[in-house]
Amino acid sequence: MFLAALPPLSCFVMFFSLAVHMYLSLGAWPETIGNHGFSDALN
Repeated sequence: MFLAALPPLSCFVMFFSLAVHMYLSLGAWPETIGNHGFSDALN
């Protein structure tokens, strides 16, 4: 059962780690859709 739940759980963790990385890199949530104002690490 654990092995069956591992792929969706890893996708969940990777998605939210990207969200936290974006928030910390930008200093706030983006106000627009796109990559205007992103740092080189996010681009």
